[in-house]
Amino acid sequence: ALVAAHITYGKPVLGVGPEFNSVKREADGELLIDYKQGTANGLHSHPTADCDKFGPKLCCDQSPFETEVDGTWSRVNIWVLAGPTSVALRGNFSNATALRFNWEGYPQCTLYNGLGGPDDHKGIVAKPFKVEIPKLQSTRAEIMV
Repeated sequence: ALVAAHITYGKPVLGVGPEFNSVKREADGELLIDYKQGTANGLHSHPTADCDKFGPKLCCDQSPFETEVDGTWSRVNIWVLAGPTSVALRGNFSNATALRFNWEGYPQCTLYNGLGGPDDHKGIVAKPFKVEIPKLQSTRAEIMV
């Protein structure tokens, strides 16, 4: 309904869910995910509709993020909202080569913008994504003579 109000009727409501912008590998091995400005206002997690009835029935006790190491996907155990448009994945992901979000058929937990979840029509869900994780850039100082 929010998308239709925005696109069809030109209402000043947010018409898209949080859109992935980038992932950055931190020096300590943690990952920082950033969502595009203007799409993630009010970024928050919320259980998906009927998550307590389908799948593993874990709702937001199951992370929507997974990383790939040597061809094997593993769920990220600890993730936190790290700012108005960012999510931090806690742990050492130094060997991870890819990241995906809500890639399974029936995700238990997801991210929304706005104020609500799947049933109150006040927030829009983030769409799934799968990306390669860039290598950590060298921070070696160069001496100028």
